[in-house]
Amino acid sequence: MLIALTRAVLSGGEEIGKSGNLLRRMPIFPRLQLIGWGGYAICDLFSRISFWGGFPVAFTLTLLVEPVTVLITFGLRWVYRRRGIREAFDGQAVWTIAAISGVAAVVHLGWVELMLMMIRRFGLVAQGDARYLPRLIFFWILFSGWSFAYLWLRAELEKRSEQSRRKAAVLAAEKAELQMLRYQLNPHFLFNSLNQLVTEINDRPDVALEMTHRLAEYLRHSLDYRGELLVPLSLEIQSVKDYLAIEQGRFEDRLSVLIDTDFEARNAMVPSFLLQPLVENAVKHGLKTSAPPWKVSVKSSKGDDQLTIVVRNSGCLESQPRTQPRAGVGLENLKRRLQIHYPERHCFRLYEDAGMVVAELNLEGAPC
Repeated sequence: MLIALTRAVLSGGEEIGKSGNLLRRMPIFPRLQLIGWGGYAICDLFSRISFWGGFPVAFTLTLLVEPVTVLITFGLRWVYRRRGIREAFDGQAVWTIAAISGVAAVVHLGWVELMLMMIRRFGLVAQGDARYLPRLIFFWILFSGWSFAYLWLRAELEKRSEQSRRKAAVLAAEKAELQMLRYQLNPHFLFNSLNQLVTEINDRPDVALEMTHRLAEYLRHSLDYRGELLVPLSLEIQSVKDYLAIEQGRFEDRLSVLIDTDFEARNAMVPSFLLQPLVENAVKHGLKTSAPPWKVSVKSSKGDDQLTIVVRNSGCLESQPRTQPRAGVGLENLKRRLQIHYPERHCFRLYEDAGMVVAELNLEGAPC
């Protein structure tokens, strides 16, 4: 019952009813105190009515005793914090809790007896309650139970808080890493594009001007969404179109481009700068491993909660190992980002098929 009550309170008190708005805004400890001791006071009231045979004396005792009971538990809380007791079921802590609860039981019993003496003077009762030992044991069990419950709950809350802090730290680190990886690609792409522009300015200024416009459009897109880790695939497609238009301006009809994306795939959220490394790699290695006309195609489809992206280029896979230190940075970057956004929910394959190099990417579910 205590665990169920704790879960209800920790979840915001939604199971307590519509009147729990104020309760939900209270700190955890006072909230549990109010609910727990409120229920205890009601049960104690009926018990006193049965024992004393009347409502007035039972109600009077409840009003005089239960607030002090709550104050004693606040005192216990202060003592446990002062002594640094954090684990309820540690061997030494058990004995300490038992001793402190015993002192609290004696204080509580003394207060009850004092209140009984006072109400006897007003004639509400004829005699007191001589069951000292049973009541002392009951109060000791009551405060011991409260102490163990409090320390367990405190440890549980601290554990949850620590887990939340760790999760927030991990998310912040992953976001920073993703931003770093993304910014690593932007200068790489810009460097390649500017090199292409330099080769066209003198010989074909009109083509260079069109390429400049396309590059400006691409960079505008990159700046507009520089703070976004996730974007619709349609924006990635548009960026790829701008990039391929730059390449087509350079190679004209020697480079053939096909882009085919279904409606559901276009609306899917994907990591930003997802397609650029695949397409740039396709163009770069297609030119290196095949004769013109070169072909590059980008197709994407979505079904059964899985997004499939396929980039094809004419040519073949290189059999010689890369010797340039920055070669392949785009694909390695992409693989690392996929591990973060789709942990154990992605598949990236690079293979040859009918004279074409195929980069196939399967993404399951939504990105993290």
